[in-house]
Amino acid sequence: MNEGDTVKFTSTVTGYTGTLSYKWDFGNDGSIESTSTEVTKTYNNNGTYTVNLTVTDNTYSASDLETIIVKKLFNVTITVKNDSGNIVTDADVEFNNIHKNASDDGKASFLVNSGTYELRVKKSSYITYYNNSVEINSNKDIELKLKYDENDYENPKITLITPDQNQKISTDSVKITYKVEDDSEVNCSLQLNEYLNSWVEKGTHENPEKNKENSFTLLGLNSGEYKYKVKCTDRYGNIGFSDIRIFYVEINSLSSSAGTAEMTKQDEDINSIIDKINGLLTEFEKLDKEEREVFETLEIQKKLDNAKTELSRFKRDLNNLIWRNLNETELKEAEIDIYDQIENLKDEIPTSLSVIDSTEFVAYPKDEDIENITITYLNSKNSKYSKKQEKSFIEGIKELQSLLTVTTKAKVVEISYLSNKKEKITLIEKELKINESSNGLSLVEYIPKEIAKDTSEIEFLFDYETILNDPLISINIKGLDKFAYYLRKEIKLEDIKKTKSVLITGGEIPKGNQITGFGILTNLKSGFISSDNTRILIEVLIIIILSLVYIGYSIKGTKTKYYFGDRKSLKNLKEIKRFIESAKSELDNHNYHEAKSFYRNINLIFKNLPQDMKKEVYKNIVTLSHKLDLFYINKLLDRAEFSIQNKNKEVAISAYNEITGLYKRVPLEYKSLVLEKCNKLRQSLSGKNVN
Repeated sequence: MNEGDTVKFTSTVTGYTGTLSYKWDFGNDGSIESTSTEVTKTYNNNGTYTVNLTVTDNTYSASDLETIIVKKLFNVTITVKNDSGNIVTDADVEFNNIHKNASDDGKASFLVNSGTYELRVKKSSYITYYNNSVEINSNKDIELKLKYDENDYENPKITLITPDQNQKISTDSVKITYKVEDDSEVNCSLQLNEYLNSWVEKGTHENPEKNKENSFTLLGLNSGEYKYKVKCTDRYGNIGFSDIRIFYVEINSLSSSAGTAEMTKQDEDINSIIDKINGLLTEFEKLDKEEREVFETLEIQKKLDNAKTELSRFKRDLNNLIWRNLNETELKEAEIDIYDQIENLKDEIPTSLSVIDSTEFVAYPKDEDIENITITYLNSKNSKYSKKQEKSFIEGIKELQSLLTVTTKAKVVEISYLSNKKEKITLIEKELKINESSNGLSLVEYIPKEIAKDTSEIEFLFDYETILNDPLISINIKGLDKFAYYLRKEIKLEDIKKTKSVLITGGEIPKGNQITGFGILTNLKSGFISSDNTRILIEVLIIIILSLVYIGYSIKGTKTKYYFGDRKSLKNLKEIKRFIESAKSELDNHNYHEAKSFYRNINLIFKNLPQDMKKEVYKNIVTLSHKLDLFYINKLLDRAEFSIQNKNKEVAISAYNEITGLYKRVPLEYKSLVLEKCNKLRQSLSGKNVN
């Protein structure tokens, strides 16, 4: 208990006869201070006190002793200032797990016992202050200074002005206006949803005026529904989005300045095709299971929707010919050109499909296939490797195949089109089951010449990279559970089994100082050594030290039990685990600076842990470090992109040089997440697209 606390004393007595009498001696010095059955006493001073209670019945007496320890309270006053020595008000001061806001004089006061406490002070626009070893054994005044955080972690705020939600527009053009708020320069773009949540950039503004109306204008719109939003990125890589709004364009393409004209024959023809497509959608609902799979894999629904959009555009173009200054010959040629496009479109509108033959199987590549495909893959990298490196890499790839199961479905399909054209295709679909995260992994697909002479004969329904035209392709399978491709001819289903799917790591064989999987620019000058680079070097040393500690445990091969008497170490271990979870949570909320603050605190505590406890949290600390690096790499990439857009090559190069140091440290699965953006940045800096 603490000074000033009040205690209520009671007693329980059994096995007595007659009436009981009580004598309370609070000093255990023979001085009786109360004879009541219950007593309340306040201890105003710290110290150790002995309470003696004697109870007497008609025959006997019995006594009991109780020791009371009263702890002294100390007043701790924390004053918060900035680097300039000015008072910082309303900072969140956390001491002994109690939160208080600093008052107008920058102070927050706490009453605590003697001991070691944590102190954390947070304030927007400042770097969080943390100290986990504040010793208190007397009244104490603590003055601390918060360092101003020069980075901006706030996302731009965008407000849409026009058009209103669900507004109907009767012209083929619309002006979209918005306001953006941010403390730094921003670049903004208009995003339009064209199909199935696929957002397409329709215009950009470099550093638009803040807190004032800015506008984009869309021209040549067809009748229909449009979803739009505005995206803005500031110089620190923070990204903000506006709300998503919808507007409708309703154009009467049959009207003219002279009034409404009768529907022309050409309108009737196009409307007839659109009506047929609408009827097809009903017919396709009757497909059986196998045919439905083909319908969905070939995205026929999307093709039909796109065809209707194209036909509406053709109808508009035909009706607009009258307003163009064309002579009779030019008018006829323009009409023929549009009708030719309509006929070509009819060649691509499926009206029916049927599965003629199908097969399904699970196959695993042989070691010989894995070796040949892996060597071809490595040769495509245009790098030289030693035989030892090649052999080691190939053995690793062989072991990797145990993670993958590929189920292949192949179908020969006959498709009829609106133009009465018929064709047979062979559709190959592969379903992937991977027993762990696919981050950092790619799939190499080998297609033998019995099926296709080269990639030009294949219609791929996914993104891929050509390794060889023979064909051999690479697929990024992150988040991918299946992929498909087809050939416009009938293939023997037995030959489909000759296709091979090999799981492979996304990077190259590490060679010396080469950065795995990332072609790097060298000798990029200007701003290479900075305070941030110093931070990188320090953290690299920390990781190396942690790695050596972990290796030491692996060699030792024995487990040491915790010394449970070391309460401080156990408390520190618990604190590290809590900080790791807090840092993860902050990263999930895109609060890099807060997460980094927790990480620094972890490293401060980690060095004082016993070795057996270090082993328990080491892997989690390293994983957290990698996640922080990945987050910061993405921030740097956004910053570099912003600088390139604003013709600031020096800043972009500085960001790139930071990325190279961070990139070397993260594991392969993290590299794959930023590899494409890193390569794009490298190409921008090495080309002539930055002035």
